[in-house]
Amino acid sequence: ICLLFRADVDLSVAMTAASSFAALFMLPFNLYVYGGMIEGGENLTMDFGSVLLSCLVVIGGTAGGYYVKSTQPLSRVVLLAKLGITAGLGIVINSFTANLSSPTPVHESSAGPFVACYLQILLTLGVGLALGRGAAGLPGPSCMSVATETSTQNTIISLSILSLSLGAEDAAAASVVPIIYGTSNTSTNVVFGLFFWKVMGWSNMDKGATLGEMWRSYR
Repeated sequence: ICLLFRADVDLSVAMTAASSFAALFMLPFNLYVYGGMIEGGENLTMDFGSVLLSCLVVIGGTAGGYYVKSTQPLSRVVLLAKLGITAGLGIVINSFTANLSSPTPVHESSAGPFVACYLQILLTLGVGLALGRGAAGLPGPSCMSVATETSTQNTIISLSILSLSLGAEDAAAASVVPIIYGTSNTSTNVVFGLFFWKVMGWSNMDKGATLGEMWRSYR
Protein backbone atom coordinates (compact mmCIF):
# COMPACT_ATOMS: atom_id res chain seq x y z
CA ILE A 1 0.00 0.00 0.00
CA CYS A 2 2.80 2.41 0.91
CA LEU A 3 4.60 1.70 -2.36
CA LEU A 4 1.39 1.94 -4.36
CA PHE A 5 0.41 5.33 -2.97
CA ARG A 6 3.94 6.73 -2.78
CA ALA A 7 4.17 7.06 0.99
CA ASP A 8 7.49 6.92 2.89
CA VAL A 9 8.59 3.48 1.67
CA ASP A 10 11.87 3.46 3.63
CA LEU A 11 9.98 4.01 6.88
CA SER A 12 7.45 1.36 5.89
CA VAL A 13 10.24 -1.17 5.24
CA ALA A 14 11.88 -0.37 8.58
CA MET A 15 8.59 -0.84 10.44
CA THR A 16 7.94 -4.14 8.65
CA ALA A 17 11.37 -5.46 9.63
CA ALA A 18 10.92 -4.33 13.25
CA SER A 19 7.45 -5.86 13.59
CA SER A 20 8.62 -9.13 12.01
CA PHE A 21 11.48 -9.35 14.51
CA ALA A 22 9.10 -8.60 17.39
CA ALA A 23 6.79 -11.36 16.15
CA LEU A 24 9.44 -13.92 17.12
CA PHE A 25 8.64 -13.16 20.76
CA MET A 26 5.13 -11.72 20.65
CA LEU A 27 3.44 -14.64 18.88
CA PRO A 28 4.34 -17.20 21.58
CA PHE A 29 3.60 -14.61 24.28
CA ASN A 30 0.15 -13.86 22.83
CA LEU A 31 -0.57 -17.57 22.54
CA TYR A 32 0.28 -17.98 26.22
CA VAL A 33 -1.77 -14.96 27.35
CA TYR A 34 -4.88 -15.37 25.22
CA GLY A 35 -4.81 -19.16 25.10
CA GLY A 36 -5.60 -19.22 28.80
CA MET A 37 -8.78 -17.22 28.22
CA ILE A 38 -10.53 -19.84 26.08
CA GLU A 39 -11.78 -23.30 26.88
CA GLY A 40 -9.09 -25.85 26.17
CA GLY A 41 -6.58 -23.07 25.52
CA GLU A 42 -4.08 -24.57 27.94
CA ASN A 43 -3.58 -27.37 25.43
CA LEU A 44 -2.67 -25.06 22.55
CA THR A 45 0.83 -25.45 21.18
CA MET A 46 2.85 -23.73 18.48
CA ASP A 47 5.79 -24.92 16.47
CA PHE A 48 8.34 -22.23 17.35
CA GLY A 49 10.56 -23.40 14.50
CA SER A 50 7.78 -22.50 12.06
CA VAL A 51 7.40 -19.08 13.68
CA LEU A 52 11.14 -18.49 13.43
CA LEU A 53 11.31 -19.64 9.82
CA SER A 54 8.34 -17.50 8.72
CA CYS A 55 9.66 -14.38 10.42
CA LEU A 56 13.20 -14.87 9.13
CA VAL A 57 11.85 -15.22 5.59
CA VAL A 58 10.06 -11.87 5.95
CA ILE A 59 13.10 -10.18 7.52
CA GLY A 60 15.42 -11.64 4.89
CA GLY A 61 13.07 -10.62 2.09
CA THR A 62 12.77 -7.12 3.52
CA ALA A 63 16.55 -6.74 3.79
CA GLY A 64 17.01 -8.09 0.27
CA GLY A 65 14.35 -5.75 -1.08
CA TYR A 66 15.98 -2.77 0.61
CA TYR A 67 19.35 -3.75 -0.89
CA VAL A 68 17.84 -4.00 -4.37
CA LYS A 69 16.06 -0.66 -3.89
CA SER A 70 19.36 0.99 -2.88
CA THR A 71 21.53 -0.48 -5.62
CA GLN A 72 19.33 -1.36 -8.61
CA PRO A 73 17.30 0.68 -11.12
CA LEU A 74 13.61 1.30 -10.46
CA SER A 75 12.54 -1.26 -13.09
CA ARG A 76 14.13 -4.08 -11.09
CA VAL A 77 12.65 -2.78 -7.84
CA VAL A 78 9.18 -2.80 -9.40
CA LEU A 79 9.75 -6.31 -10.78
CA LEU A 80 10.77 -7.55 -7.33
CA ALA A 81 7.73 -5.89 -5.76
CA LYS A 82 5.42 -7.53 -8.31
CA LEU A 83 6.99 -10.94 -7.68
CA GLY A 84 6.52 -10.47 -3.92
CA ILE A 85 2.90 -9.43 -4.34
CA THR A 86 2.27 -12.41 -6.62
CA ALA A 87 3.80 -14.84 -4.11
CA GLY A 88 1.75 -13.34 -1.28
CA LEU A 89 -1.45 -13.58 -3.30
CA GLY A 90 -0.61 -17.19 -4.08
CA ILE A 91 -0.45 -18.03 -0.36
CA VAL A 92 -3.74 -16.23 0.32
CA ILE A 93 -5.53 -17.89 -2.62
CA ASN A 94 -4.23 -21.32 -1.60
CA SER A 95 -5.41 -20.79 2.00
CA PHE A 96 -8.78 -19.46 0.85
CA THR A 97 -9.32 -22.41 -1.49
CA ALA A 98 -8.43 -24.89 1.26
CA ASN A 99 -10.73 -23.10 3.70
CA LEU A 100 -13.74 -23.44 1.38
CA SER A 101 -13.63 -27.21 1.79
CA SER A 102 -13.01 -27.10 5.56
CA PRO A 103 -15.70 -27.57 8.25
CA THR A 104 -15.61 -23.80 8.90
CA PRO A 105 -15.65 -22.01 5.52
CA VAL A 106 -15.22 -18.27 5.72
CA HIS A 107 -18.53 -17.50 3.98
CA GLU A 108 -20.41 -19.24 6.79
CA SER A 109 -18.78 -17.15 9.53
CA SER A 110 -20.93 -15.03 11.80
CA ALA A 111 -20.71 -11.25 11.79
CA GLY A 112 -18.49 -11.27 14.88
CA PRO A 113 -15.10 -11.88 13.19
CA PHE A 114 -15.85 -9.25 10.51
CA VAL A 115 -16.83 -6.63 13.09
CA ALA A 116 -13.80 -7.43 15.26
CA CYS A 117 -11.41 -7.17 12.32
CA TYR A 118 -12.79 -3.84 11.09
CA LEU A 119 -12.77 -2.36 14.60
CA GLN A 120 -9.14 -3.37 15.08
CA ILE A 121 -8.14 -1.91 11.71
CA LEU A 122 -9.93 1.42 12.23
CA LEU A 123 -8.70 1.74 15.83
CA THR A 124 -5.06 1.14 14.91
CA LEU A 125 -5.34 3.49 11.92
CA GLY A 126 -6.42 6.19 14.37
CA VAL A 127 -3.60 5.33 16.76
CA GLY A 128 -1.08 5.45 13.91
CA LEU A 129 -2.34 8.85 12.79
CA ALA A 130 -2.23 10.18 16.35
CA LEU A 131 1.34 8.97 16.84
CA GLY A 132 2.64 9.97 13.44
CA ARG A 133 1.01 13.36 13.03
CA GLY A 134 0.03 14.37 16.52
CA ALA A 135 2.89 13.09 18.67
CA ALA A 136 5.82 12.96 16.25
CA GLY A 137 4.76 15.68 13.81
CA LEU A 138 5.91 13.64 10.82
CA PRO A 139 5.42 14.88 7.26
CA GLY A 140 2.46 13.56 5.29
CA PRO A 141 4.10 10.60 3.48
CA SER A 142 5.74 9.40 6.72
CA CYS A 143 2.49 9.79 8.64
CA MET A 144 0.70 7.76 5.98
CA SER A 145 3.29 4.98 6.36
CA VAL A 146 2.98 4.93 10.15
CA ALA A 147 -0.83 4.76 9.98
CA THR A 148 -0.76 2.02 7.34
CA GLU A 149 1.89 -0.11 9.03
CA THR A 150 0.29 0.28 12.46
CA SER A 151 -3.05 -0.96 11.14
CA THR A 152 -1.63 -3.77 9.01
CA GLN A 153 -0.72 -7.13 10.51
CA ASN A 154 1.14 -9.57 8.29
CA THR A 155 -1.55 -12.01 7.17
CA ILE A 156 1.00 -13.92 5.10
CA ILE A 157 3.02 -14.76 8.22
CA SER A 158 -0.02 -16.05 10.08
CA LEU A 159 -1.18 -18.19 7.15
CA SER A 160 2.34 -19.57 6.70
CA ILE A 161 2.66 -20.43 10.40
CA LEU A 162 -0.74 -22.14 10.39
CA SER A 163 0.24 -24.15 7.33
CA LEU A 164 3.58 -25.21 8.82
CA SER A 165 2.35 -25.82 12.38
CA LEU A 166 -0.97 -27.59 11.82
CA GLY A 167 -2.32 -30.37 9.69
CA ALA A 168 -3.99 -29.42 6.42
CA GLU A 169 -7.55 -29.67 7.80
CA ASP A 170 -6.83 -27.74 11.01
CA ALA A 171 -4.86 -25.08 9.14
CA ALA A 172 -7.74 -24.58 6.71
CA ALA A 173 -10.21 -24.20 9.57
CA ALA A 174 -7.92 -21.83 11.51
CA SER A 175 -7.36 -19.60 8.48
CA VAL A 176 -10.82 -18.02 8.75
CA VAL A 177 -9.75 -15.01 10.81
CA PRO A 178 -6.53 -14.26 8.82
CA ILE A 179 -8.52 -14.41 5.57
CA ILE A 180 -11.24 -12.11 6.90
CA TYR A 181 -8.64 -9.78 8.38
CA GLY A 182 -6.49 -9.68 5.25
CA THR A 183 -9.45 -8.90 3.01
CA SER A 184 -10.81 -6.24 5.38
CA ASN A 185 -7.41 -4.68 5.91
CA THR A 186 -6.51 -4.47 2.23
CA SER A 187 -9.82 -2.91 1.22
CA THR A 188 -9.74 -0.43 4.12
CA ASN A 189 -6.17 0.67 3.48
CA VAL A 190 -6.80 1.14 -0.25
CA VAL A 191 -9.69 3.48 0.61
CA PHE A 192 -7.62 5.38 3.16
CA GLY A 193 -4.64 5.42 0.79
CA LEU A 194 -6.77 7.17 -1.81
CA PHE A 195 -8.02 9.57 0.87
CA PHE A 196 -4.50 10.39 2.10
CA TRP A 197 -3.33 10.93 -1.49
CA LYS A 198 -6.26 12.77 -3.08
CA VAL A 199 -7.73 14.67 -0.12
CA MET A 200 -4.88 15.14 2.36
CA GLY A 201 -2.04 15.33 -0.17
CA TRP A 202 0.10 13.03 1.97
CA SER A 203 1.69 11.22 -0.96
CA ASN A 204 4.94 11.80 -2.82
CA MET A 205 2.78 11.53 -5.94
CA ASP A 206 1.17 14.74 -7.18
CA LYS A 207 -2.29 15.20 -5.70
CA GLY A 208 -3.76 15.92 -9.11
CA ALA A 209 -2.31 12.84 -10.82
CA THR A 210 -4.63 10.15 -12.11
CA LEU A 211 -4.56 6.46 -11.23
CA GLY A 212 -3.33 5.78 -14.75
CA GLU A 213 -0.43 8.18 -14.32
CA MET A 214 0.41 6.60 -10.99
CA TRP A 215 0.41 3.13 -12.53
CA ARG A 216 2.55 4.19 -15.50
CA SER A 217 5.08 5.79 -13.15
CA TYR A 218 6.08 2.32 -11.92
CA ARG A 219 7.23 1.16 -15.34
